[in-house]
Amino acid sequence: MASVKEAGSMVTVSKAAVELGVSRDQVHYLIKKLREQGTLKPHKEGNRFRLSDEDIAILRGQLREKTRPIGALILAQIRGTRTKEAVDQIYKSCRQVVWCAGAWGEASLIAFLEVAKFEDMGSILFGIQALGYVTHTRTYLILPEHYYVKQTPGDCHRLAFVLLNVENASLIRYVLDKLGEIPQVKRYGAILGPWDVFAEVRFQNADDLYTIVMEEIHQITGVLNTTSIIAISDLTQERPE
Repeated sequence: MASVKEAGSMVTVSKAAVELGVSRDQVHYLIKKLREQGTLKPHKEGNRFRLSDEDIAILRGQLREKTRPIGALILAQIRGTRTKEAVDQIYKSCRQVVWCAGAWGEASLIAFLEVAKFEDMGSILFGIQALGYVTHTRTYLILPEHYYVKQTPGDCHRLAFVLLNVENASLIRYVLDKLGEIPQVKRYGAILGPWDVFAEVRFQNADDLYTIVMEEIHQITGVLNTTSIIAISDLTQERPE
């Protein structure tokens, strides 16, 4: 797992701030608040804290609740056989990437971003497009008021992105509510572009994905059609939640 820390190690507050995209003062404030609540117990060395993967995950969750991010799905085509190189480079160079993966379907690479400000999106996209082996990209934005994240079953380790067309705008809210009831749907929301809604599906195997898409998502009133983009497990980089 590429990150500012090695797997299982502890990092300083400064490095945690870089990974989370906030100031050291914000991290210290959250640590103080969560320690008082008993929900965070970081390791302390003298006057300094060191944070584990689990501590970082708790802090990230708190930040997401307080500053609802703008989400973005990026679909890219990669030249030749350089998909793994592209996945690794994008994941390492951009802390706003939640996950990045090689894919089966209409794109050879997919990535999901969370940014605090819309202005941050441009530089990230330019950085990805500047990679010599990226031939073209498409981006779907998810505005904060229409973006949702929830827990999914722990045994669902594979990932697919499902894009939905909805019959009319008045049904989008209903479709989103129904997606939220499907246990394997982790991220979902309304998007800008030729598709109306997205669902990030976590699944176990091909039969499981077929059931979720065809027997649950397609049965939601108002869903006209879908397209599914399946991440390649061996070419997936994902930050801990």
